[in-house]
Amino acid sequence: MISTWVSVGCKGKFYTRGKNKIIWYRRGTERKSLSLSYSVANKQIASEIIRQEENPLVFRVEKKILINDLYIEYLNELSNIVTKESYSIKVSTTKIYFVKQYYLSETKEHFNYCLNKIYTSELSSITKNYHLVALRSIYNWFIKKEHVEKNPFNNINIKYVKRPIIIYSKEELRKIFEYYQTNYPEMYPFIRNLYLTAFRIREMINITWEQVYQNNYLENIILTNKVKTKNEYFPMNEEIKQNFEYYYHNKRQGKIYKESYRTFLRLNKSILEELNIVKNSYTAKDMSFHYFRATRISEWANSGLSVYIISKLSRDNINTVMKYYANIDESNLHKYL
Repeated sequence: MISTWVSVGCKGKFYTRGKNKIIWYRRGTERKSLSLSYSVANKQIASEIIRQEENPLVFRVEKKILINDLYIEYLNELSNIVTKESYSIKVSTTKIYFVKQYYLSETKEHFNYCLNKIYTSELSSITKNYHLVALRSIYNWFIKKEHVEKNPFNNINIKYVKRPIIIYSKEELRKIFEYYQTNYPEMYPFIRNLYLTAFRIREMINITWEQVYQNNYLENIILTNKVKTKNEYFPMNEEIKQNFEYYYHNKRQGKIYKESYRTFLRLNKSILEELNIVKNSYTAKDMSFHYFRATRISEWANSGLSVYIISKLSRDNINTVMKYYANIDESNLHKYL
């Protein structure tokens, strides 16, 4: 016995045949066994099978895609566009948000996970907003690749909270310098020059002899910058030159300071704890070396040095200097009138 019916949404007809009443689908001369026994429920299943086969783009079975895998794909594409340094910064900034695995269907859960990490972190509001910008870039790439329809990070910003400008007092500086000079004389010239120049610690550690000495000590330290197209300069006085001279045994080739950033950072942190010099840092990261920079720039500002000169010496724009480094003693402003 053969019975036949037409299901809505299917162009062919269905048949049952034989003792087991197997459902068949036939269109023209094409015949296909669906291996289903005849029942009202199986008629519906058969209809869905055929509809999916006839409309593969609409009814395709979606493969579960991990957001984490798309992030790796994004980084691979990014590495061919930006510089090695920029790529490294992007990865270090964003990878913390792609440690826990989420599927593409769980973008809302991933969004909530990222926001929770941002809001509960001890990063500054500026850094948090920078992380949000990075996440927006990633999701814009997802949109470009048609993985998602909208960017959940659009219009999400952290309210800016002005961070305090942290500096060392004269007494704290005296204690730090005396401690290094007595207990770590091999590191004292480095610390002293770090303070005198207001350099960032990585700038100081990466200085080579060629930047300060060419047959004789130069009048200015030459600072190379991979981002900026031209060199920057910082004037040297006799004390700075003498501090460099301490490392003469390095044979004036390659880097002046052989210790690593981590060595200096770890040691200085333990020394500050021993000296009971505690600063209320706005971030979990130890910034004790960077406080030398803020301290020196604040001293320049309070001495009445022009903000344009300070900007040149610190190699930062005026707004950055005034916003993040220059801690002005307002009680002394009357002396400039």
